[in-house]
Amino acid sequence: MRCLGFTAWGFTKWNLALAALLAASGCAGGFGGGAIASREPGFRATSVRRPALLVRVSVPAELDKRERDRIPENYEAAVVEGLERAGVLALDMVSVPGSSARPLEGLDRTAALSRAREAGAEQLVIVDARLSQGDLTHCKQSGRARSGPTTYWDVGLEIRRVADGQPLLVEPPAEDLRAVDVEFDCKTSRLIRRKSMDELITDSVALVLAPFSSR
Repeated sequence: MRCLGFTAWGFTKWNLALAALLAASGCAGGFGGGAIASREPGFRATSVRRPALLVRVSVPAELDKRERDRIPENYEAAVVEGLERAGVLALDMVSVPGSSARPLEGLDRTAALSRAREAGAEQLVIVDARLSQGDLTHCKQSGRARSGPTTYWDVGLEIRRVADGQPLLVEPPAEDLRAVDVEFDCKTSRLIRRKSMDELITDSVALVLAPFSSR
C-alpha cells in the first residue's frame, strides 16, 4: 500500500481541516437505518476463494484532488492485500466512485453480479467504506467517557451468491466495525495519540475482512 507521507504534525493539521469540512457538509453522524445484518445458515466467509470484488471508497468532495485520489487507492489496495493474505484471490475487481450514500446503499448490484458471472466467479464480495469526522464518545465502558473530534471509517461488507444474486452475508456499518484515529488511556481519559491515515486504513480493512480469517 502506498504511503500518504503525512508527518504527525501534518496529519494533525489535515485532520483539523477535515473536521471543519465535514462538519460544514454534515457528514458526521451515526448509523441509523439502512442494510440489516444477515447470514445464510451454514455460510462461512472462509469458504470464499475466487470471488469477484466490488469496492467503493467515499471521501469528502472538499478534499483536494490529490487526497481524493490517493486515499481511495490506498484503501482499495489494502483490501486486495488483506484478501490475498486470507487466501482469497479475486478473479475480477471493479472500483466504483464514492458517493453521498451510506455504506451498502445506492450500489448497482445487478451490474456487479452480471460482471461477476462473466468473470466466472461464484461469489461477489462488496466492501463499501466511508471516511467521516465528528464528535464521538470513547471509553464508554470505563466510566470515564470522553467525547471529541474523531476521524473515522465506517465500512460495510456484503457477499452474494452470483448464480441467483442472493445475499450470503451482510455486515452493515456498526460501531464494532468503525476504525477511529484516536487512542485514549481510558483510566485517565487522556488522549495518547492520533493515528496516521495509513494506520486508520489498515485498522478499517482488518475489521471488515475479519470474517475471511475467522475459523
